[in-house]
Amino acid sequence: ASDKDTYLKSVMNEFEYIETLKDYREEGLKEGLEKGLEKGMEKGLKKGLHQGRKEGIALGEARGKAETALAMLANGLDIALVSKCTGLSEQQIQDLQKL
Repeated sequence: ASDKDTYLKSVMNEFEYIETLKDYREEGLKEGLEKGLEKGMEKGLKKGLHQGRKEGIALGEARGKAETALAMLANGLDIALVSKCTGLSEQQIQDLQKL
């Protein structure tokens, strides 16, 4: 084999090595992206569930106050006392009566 052939083989081996490194890099980036997306989605789901629970609890508390206020009014209590007992404003109670 001539020096030219030996040199060409050396260049080809180096080229193949560089291509292999590029392939490994791309595979690593792809795997990293997939893992990152998975973790991000998991974190987002947990945050969404937590927020949903908080909103559900707040909605339940508001509904409970409204039901209590209406029951108190139905039993003849005045708006000022209902407001004091439920924490709802007198305007909120008046709005409930309109429903």
